[in-house]
Amino acid sequence: MDKNLLKEINFKQEDKITIIGHSGAGKTTLMGWLIENKMKNFQNVYIVDTVNRFSNVPSLDYVGVTKCKKQYTNVTCVKIHTEIQFEALIYYLSMHFSKFFVAVDEIDRYISIYRLYPETKLWLEEGRNFDRGGLFTVRRVGFLNKSILGNSHYLFLFKMNIATDLDYISQIAGVNVSNLQYHGEHSFYIIDLYQTKILGETEL
Repeated sequence: MDKNLLKEINFKQEDKITIIGHSGAGKTTLMGWLIENKMKNFQNVYIVDTVNRFSNVPSLDYVGVTKCKKQYTNVTCVKIHTEIQFEALIYYLSMHFSKFFVAVDEIDRYISIYRLYPETKLWLEEGRNFDRGGLFTVRRVGFLNKSILGNSHYLFLFKMNIATDLDYISQIAGVNVSNLQYHGEHSFYIIDLYQTKILGETEL
């Protein structure tokens, strides 16, 4: 296991990164680490907070910008609940910023497996040409829209035990992940999807 592997990768503003793992694997911890350590120089970073892991939300039905729990220099925390609200966020960012980066905790809650709204589709499929990247965590692989993983530069894969999920990931990623051996409770593999190459196993 190469513990320096993650530190050696230089992520870009236009990159899309997907983190997949079951509950408790360490997805949100990894997401927070990446935002704090690898996205410091990114412009207009927004965190879509699903269950208040990153932000302090005034009420359960609150929608909109909320205060982040940690002090970030370049990050805005947002609470939304639906696909159409997510589409509205991407539209707003597209209209106001030439560059932006959206980190979404449990993105399968906001993007349907069956359809993509126009602005969301444009951001996912063409955003890398305009410095519009994203960071996504996914728990329910069966609800993952193919455009998310299909347009990601990097995949961080924690141990998964469901064979159909592994087959689905392998099919979209073009890399066989069914036989990966994990050597730590919270270790994960980094896969470069542009090169269809498994870079190695690491942990925080």
